[in-house]
Amino acid sequence: MKYIWFADDTGFDKIAERPHAVMICAGDAKLIEEWKTWFSSPVPSNELPPTDRSELDGSFHEIYITIIQKPSFTVLFYSGDYDHHGDVPTFEGADASFTGSGGGFAKACYAANGCSLKCVESAGQHDPATGGEVKFVDFESGSSNLNTVSTTIQSIRDKLSTEGTVMNMTTKATEQISNLHRTELAKALAADKVSIAAPTGRPPRTWTVQEKLKVSEVMRQIVESEQASAPRAV
Repeated sequence: MKYIWFADDTGFDKIAERPHAVMICAGDAKLIEEWKTWFSSPVPSNELPPTDRSELDGSFHEIYITIIQKPSFTVLFYSGDYDHHGDVPTFEGADASFTGSGGGFAKACYAANGCSLKCVESAGQHDPATGGEVKFVDFESGSSNLNTVSTTIQSIRDKLSTEGTVMNMTTKATEQISNLHRTELAKALAADKVSIAAPTGRPPRTWTVQEKLKVSEVMRQIVESEQASAPRAV
């Protein structure tokens, strides 16, 4: 891959929030869009969204997700490979976990500073696929800077074509997208040869049957918890 096209701050958050849980995503944007829609539904369907997809050219795309309980900040489910602060083997006992193409840079910064926002900003200074405003949900205050209106994949495509930046992966030089780049990008998008993604930085993998069963059970418990705490008409 000689070039990457990117657009920061598209409005396509990789975090989804509901009353008793938050989901963080990495990987293929098409899959992320489907999982965010599923997760945000008041009562998600028993049929899970796809966890991977393949292109006609044989390329394989996947999604990683982590579901965290509110307000206890307990990791209820995760798929994929993660590095944990303190080198513990699982999320249990770790006060921070990292994945994505910038995960290694974020982990190093967190080890030095202990700040989750700062470590993502640091990753953006080193990883070509990390950048833009750092999105967050504060479990203590309940505040967040997530977008209130969901952005679609088509919106990302449009912003890439009009406001995108091109990076030469050999020289790391960047330039604003030109008419020539727009023509090339339009052809690639039309042929579905462009993967719009938040790269995991890990080897491709498929979800196990156990992971799929686990996430279904976790969502059932979340929905039951939210329904039980919902105000009742009198």
